[in-house]
Amino acid sequence: MLSYIFVVIFSGLILLTDGYKMIPTKISSCPVKGKAFPIECKLLKNEKGENEFFMTTDLPFDINEEFTFTLKISTWAVTTWIPFNQEIQGKLFENIDKIIPKLWEKLRGQVKPAVSDAHLIKADKYILENFQCSMDDILNPIQLRGKFMATLKMFNPQDQEVLCQSLEMFGQD
Repeated sequence: MLSYIFVVIFSGLILLTDGYKMIPTKISSCPVKGKAFPIECKLLKNEKGENEFFMTTDLPFDINEEFTFTLKISTWAVTTWIPFNQEIQGKLFENIDKIIPKLWEKLRGQVKPAVSDAHLIKADKYILENFQCSMDDILNPIQLRGKFMATLKMFNPQDQEVLCQSLEMFGQD
């Protein structure tokens, strides 16, 4: 469940801050170097033209405080993706507590079944529908201009990759 935080951070309601807009354009799975769990994510527009995030998964294991992640951001340069020099990495829940505690609380309450423990997602079937977020849900939002992509990889306590998701976005003033 927690792995979807990445997608939700970037894909909620068209994200706005001081005239800045971050518009998600595509979400997709990427190859996993390990045993991935099944997940289906969609970005759909509602009747107001706003993005809403939908997700279903059958999580076969618990996600706990020992899970880690990497988040790489790339920018589009004419015909290819160019990665930024820096990637964000670390303990998953530790970073959620620092960057998106409000968003995580909102998501935990809306997913079915709800996730009661902020640092444990139990193995179960989860459904998230019509989810939206805004820049107010993120403590330190980044503002990137042009076409860019964020790729999240999540690792279990044995350092095996279990998830890879990419989200393409367009940032503009």
